[in-house]
Amino acid sequence: FRILSSKALEKFKNVQSFQLNQLKNGKFYFSRDRREILLLKYDMWSRWIIEIENLCIEMIGNEEVGEIKSKDIELITLLAKKTEDKYKTVILKENKEKFDQEFTKIWLEVHNSAFLYMLDEINMLKGLTYTEMFIKLVDILIEIMQYTLIELHELDSIFCKLKSDCNTCN
Repeated sequence: FRILSSKALEKFKNVQSFQLNQLKNGKFYFSRDRREILLLKYDMWSRWIIEIENLCIEMIGNEEVGEIKSKDIELITLLAKKTEDKYKTVILKENKEKFDQEFTKIWLEVHNSAFLYMLDEINMLKGLTYTEMFIKLVDILIEIMQYTLIELHELDSIFCKLKSDCNTCN
């Protein structure tokens, strides 16, 4: 499990690195708070996936076989919901002065569909081995984060077009 999970995490980190390099190299313009939204999201979901890896190691014990059970999926889903709730608390309450609240509230509403998709995909992992589940879970997270980058860029572009004082998207 540990070898395959480390390969899955390596893939996740490579995608993260690529996306963050795209931001740094100016492939996408993002204002500071939009970059922080993405960076914070990566930070929190990175912690979540490491926590899930540790849970899998505990659940597996010394076995290499065994199927993920409904109660395990429920725990993974609960931890995902806690991560998402904490994320919202950080940007809407704890550090609200650092984020454009108008943009953030609309983005969170739009992005909720991606989170619901993620939960649906997690629920379909029941019956897989822990290794298969973890690899698929990392793939789901990669897909969500790729979508998040595009989503933020598109919404930022729309906001820019609506503001008469914005010249970054012209």
